[in-house]
Amino acid sequence: MDKVSATVSSMPWLEPFFMEVSAMSARNYFKFYPSDWLESDSIFMMTLEQDGAYIRLLAAMWKNGAVINDDPKLICNILRCSPAKWRKLRAALVEDLGVIEEKNGKLFNRTVFYRYRG
Repeated sequence: MDKVSATVSSMPWLEPFFMEVSAMSARNYFKFYPSDWLESDSIFMMTLEQDGAYIRLLAAMWKNGAVINDDPKLICNILRCSPAKWRKLRAALVEDLGVIEEKNGKLFNRTVFYRYRG
């Protein structure tokens, strides 16, 4: 019996919670490796604003099947920013740093795409 099972069996009131969690789809979350994030050269080159926009876009991509439409109105809503701000962020994330790619009107990140689809 693993540690979680032992804990749940010793505290039966926890069982409904763990049953609910185990029933959730694996697509409701993605693995995040803080060491990789903090040690990434691309992340290191970002401003705090770019870093925050990047993680929000990665989460939106994951939630939407690994890609999002390259639609400024949609992205401004996701990022809670103005179109002018998105143009600056897009230039940094897509053109300068290359951490987000565009193809056929969709934005994606290779790592998110392969982990989601793989």
